[in-house]
Amino acid sequence: MATETQKNFRKQMKEIEKEAKNKDQKTFYSYIEKDHISGYYSKRKKKKVIISSISICSILIFIWNFYALSTWLNPVIHSITNRSIPATAPVLSFNGSKHKEVVSYLKQTKEIDLKLKEFIEYVNQSLDKGFENEESKYTYLNTLNSYEVKFKEIITTLEGVTPPEELKNYHTYTLQLLNYCVDMIFYSFDIVNSNTPESMNKYYNLTTQFTSISHKRHIDLIKVFNNIQMEYKILDDNTIEYMWEEL
Repeated sequence: MATETQKNFRKQMKEIEKEAKNKDQKTFYSYIEKDHISGYYSKRKKKKVIISSISICSILIFIWNFYALSTWLNPVIHSITNRSIPATAPVLSFNGSKHKEVVSYLKQTKEIDLKLKEFIEYVNQSLDKGFENEESKYTYLNTLNSYEVKFKEIITTLEGVTPPEELKNYHTYTLQLLNYCVDMIFYSFDIVNSNTPESMNKYYNLTTQFTSISHKRHIDLIKVFNNIQMEYKILDDNTIEYMWEEL
């Protein structure tokens, strides 16, 4: 007949066997792991998976923090060393391509800006010469005629140019300014030849519109440089000077 101790032992063994069956696997008790396990290798493998997952998350967080920091620091480092941080190279490459497109267009249209400035200065200073004498009048009108031919050529050429997406408004403003110049020339001829109040009013209205569009064009270019993160500065004469070099 079983003693009380033997009964307790059998009861404990039955409970252990029942617990093992519930796990649906053969197990044994490990004093190292302090649990029922099917093998030491299996237990360690689960721990490795957890550790690996934690390690991957840590690495991803580190990479993101490094990228964010390097993106912030890159303009400073590039201005000093003339080199970019490798982690930000793809972003800089994207901006660099935008910079190149914008600079290419601005170089292509640089002569237009010079011609517009030259024309406005000339008509502002020389309109009175059309009334001095016949020789001055002839010189003045002949110069205006040359400007008219040049502006019409530029308009035809520029209308065939496809600007970068960022410069579409700027492109439209430039065409408007050129057409205003052609109209101003027309009314300048009319003023010198007939000097009617109507011609004078139309001429000065055109100069006002020219000034307004020039200002909008100027502001638009600044917005473009800001949007593509391109370095620039505004000079004392209000012209914009941009800084760019191909990386």
